[in-house]
Parts: sequence; structure tokens; C-alpha cells
Amino acid sequence: MTDPLRVLLVEDHAMVAMATRLLLEDLGCTVVGPAPTIAEAARLAERHPPDLALIDVRLPDGNGLDLAARLQDAGVRCAVLSADDRPADATGVAASVPWIDKLAADAGIRRLLAALFPGRTAAAARGPGNPR
Repeated sequence: MTDPLRVLLVEDHAMVAMATRLLLEDLGCTVVGPAPTIAEAARLAERHPPDLALIDVRLPDGNGLDLAARLQDAGVRCAVLSADDRPADATGVAASVPWIDKLAADAGIRRLLAALFPGRTAAAARGPGNPR
């Protein structure tokens, strides 16, 4: 049996962070965070290297895409969790990482985990209409 996925959650809105954390834990993931800032996320990532980072774009101390670039350079898979659409002219990290709409985060996170880590989270494919 493999270890649970370790997911770094970077989100500054407490309610969104709590709901996302509960979803990830329900899917069998170990959640690192939530971290409300880039600085805290960087500290947590160093202490508890994640398999995946879910990162909000608009954070109090900067742009989450900058953090995503640093984490990707360290070999961490990243995805954006945002209420904003991906910019049409996105380049670099903004164009390359999966972009999950916060309003549809449950389904988006389930699809992301199933695509990036097939078989690693048996619950990733579960959801409404897909019971165990």
C-alpha cells in the first residue's frame, strides 16, 4: 500500500481552506496547511515536502503563481485553485498548471487527483453518482 498523497493547501480564505481540507482528507490525502501566505507555504513545503500543491493566485503577500513556479522547480506538481478564470493570454506557469475553479472545486480536485495520481487515491473518482 502506498502512503497517502501529501497535499500542500495554500489558501487565505478560511472557509474555502476548511472546505478544501475536508474534501482532501475525505479523499484520503494528508493535508499540509492550509497556509494563508506564500511565506508560510514555503516554510511548510520545506518541512513537509508535498506531492501536490493547490495554490490560490491572490494571496496577501504576493501572487500564488510565483510560488507555483518555485515549487515546480523543486519537483512538486502544482495546480491553481482560483475564483478567477485563467487569463486568455496566460504564459509560463499560468498556462502550464491545471486551473481549478473554486466554485466547482469538489469535482475539479477529484478529476485532478485521478489524472495526476491514478490509483493513488481510491476515493478520487468517487463523488455524486460514483459511490465506492
